[in-house]
Amino acid sequence: MTNKLKNSRPDIQRVEFDALYKLANQHKIDKEYVDAIEIYNKLISKQKDTSECVECAKLYEDVGDIYYELKDFQHAFEFMQKALQIYADNNLYDLQLDQYKKIGGLQQGIWQFKKAIDIFQQGLSLSTRLGKMEKIIEFELLLGNVMNWAEQLEDAEKYLVSAIEKEKKINLPLIKLRAHVSYAILLRKMRKFDQAERFFKLGMKFSAENNNAYLMDITKSYGIMQFEMGNFEAAEPLLLDSEIKAATEGNDTTKAVIFEYLSLLYEKKKEFEKAFYYIKKFYERKLELLEKGFSDDNNILQAKIGLEDAKRERLIAEETASAKSLFIATISHEIRTPMNIILGTSSLMLNDEPKKEHVRYLQTLKKSGENLLGIINDILDVSKMEAGKLEIEYEPVLIQDIFDNILTVMEQSANEKQLQLHYSVDDKINFAFFSDPLRLTQIITNLVSNAIKFTAKGSIHFEAKLKNKNTLQLIVSDTGIGIPNDKLKTIFAQYEQVRTKVQKKYKGTGLGLAISKKLVELMNGTIIIKSKINQGTSFVISLPFEKAAMQKSTTTELHQKDTVFLKGKTILITDDIEDNRFVIAETLRFFNKDIIVLEAEDGQQALDLLKNNLVDFVIMDLDMPVMNGFEALSEIRKNKKLKHLKVIASTASLITNGEDEFLEFGFNGYLPKPFDIDNFFLLLEKMLK
Repeated sequence: MTNKLKNSRPDIQRVEFDALYKLANQHKIDKEYVDAIEIYNKLISKQKDTSECVECAKLYEDVGDIYYELKDFQHAFEFMQKALQIYADNNLYDLQLDQYKKIGGLQQGIWQFKKAIDIFQQGLSLSTRLGKMEKIIEFELLLGNVMNWAEQLEDAEKYLVSAIEKEKKINLPLIKLRAHVSYAILLRKMRKFDQAERFFKLGMKFSAENNNAYLMDITKSYGIMQFEMGNFEAAEPLLLDSEIKAATEGNDTTKAVIFEYLSLLYEKKKEFEKAFYYIKKFYERKLELLEKGFSDDNNILQAKIGLEDAKRERLIAEETASAKSLFIATISHEIRTPMNIILGTSSLMLNDEPKKEHVRYLQTLKKSGENLLGIINDILDVSKMEAGKLEIEYEPVLIQDIFDNILTVMEQSANEKQLQLHYSVDDKINFAFFSDPLRLTQIITNLVSNAIKFTAKGSIHFEAKLKNKNTLQLIVSDTGIGIPNDKLKTIFAQYEQVRTKVQKKYKGTGLGLAISKKLVELMNGTIIIKSKINQGTSFVISLPFEKAAMQKSTTTELHQKDTVFLKGKTILITDDIEDNRFVIAETLRFFNKDIIVLEAEDGQQALDLLKNNLVDFVIMDLDMPVMNGFEALSEIRKNKKLKHLKVIASTASLITNGEDEFLEFGFNGYLPKPFDIDNFFLLLEKMLK
């Protein structure tokens, strides 16, 4: 524990803290992990605002280390990410960079190469921004190594070559050694043996200049390459030399690898007595490793030993997740299809000058449908998160626009309960920044909606402030009933709701807060909660950000639609459900009564109609009998006369990657079910105007 970290904890008695920390560390060394975690958590809990507790970051690291030892990787990385966020929030860049290296290295160690690459790239980005050349070179080296493991060989080569070239300007002997050896190993894998041999020799030279650092590993890898090239006479002394060095320097796994290649070498040389000797030593070492299980030396050979079991477990997990996703996708599709009809029909009736006494009925119907749709979408979001398919899509946003939209949407709900709803934005936030506007809106809307639900009188306020030059702070506060202390730890759990006699009247799935927390974490942020019974609750979100260029809004004024461009257009609706076709057709005629609508029940009927009619635009369902939407699109694109026809996909399923996925298939756009009537018009404008 450094002095810098200790001095950041004025609220804990120094003697008590040091004694407890020393005790926790001893428990950790003795592998008494339960006792160690209990003490670490006790030390953390004594700091009220952990987001500003620099010393807590080290404690989070310690807890993360324990979970990693226990192979509970999810909890391990959760705690390590907390430490990383604290370092970032407090501009402790060196500690932040070290944490990037640590997390990335551990992810690489459990074969999570994509996550390791993402973490290392964040480290490289920060190093570049800070102008720390030594760190830039180090992260390029790390990226080159992990991309080699991930079989991204060309990208690995770019990073390693860049690291080698940059190092020449500042002279970092050990980095130079590691970079040259890493590049030699990569070239070996790429079968560029002549180049690899040159870099292995340079590596051995640089090793000699640095007290023979890494020499055993270099000799072993060089010997393996000579074996792979068929140069058995050259391979033999190198592998035998690495065997001698491994006796004092290498771990059991390294020795096993050397024994394996020596046995193969002597088999090739037809020296069978020696081959038998080394294959026996190899299997003895392998059996020792099996008995020991996954030890502290968990690496390549151990991964090979357990690979089949790991593959089997992964397949079972993937099949289970796939079955769950398929079930949710099917159920949501079946629910969203009638919801499309209900919401579409109610929107049409509300826009068709209904009787005054019918307006309330229609609004109630539409609102109830939207509420049900919200629940379905929440379940789908959770499913996507669990499957790792929910991605954050960054683009320039203005927080003022986000807040304006939320106020417009939520104001009616607040007014119905006679609550004041307002927001404020720090004057310093006079710029756009990169974020996901959809997900950012979803987070704040969930929190504001919750606040309205649990507030009987008073107000709800949401605000944006600059916590520091790299971090945006978003706060949603209410004057509601508050949350008991014993519920604060579980309030973000899925399907969790506070259960008391007073609160039984509040309905909901308990997914909103869980989703908000997961979304915040996907955006590399943190969310904490402060609450007092009968006084209110505040949710505080900290999000890192980068500034973006201001962009002018291109939003169309939807209440002033120019629908002349639709006059006389022929639009083909392809859907096997008649009610779906009815809703789309009536919506089109609502936009312009002179639209010509054709209808088909499946892809084959659509193709038949296209042969005999001049069609301007096709709305294509995907899941249909006889011929589905993908098959129909394929036939359209093969036809010389029809291949440029604009066709959009329409589906009730949300287990997709959004519009981009359909564009890759060859569709021109995407219309979800249920659809928003204004968004549908914007899509028509884009396609036909």
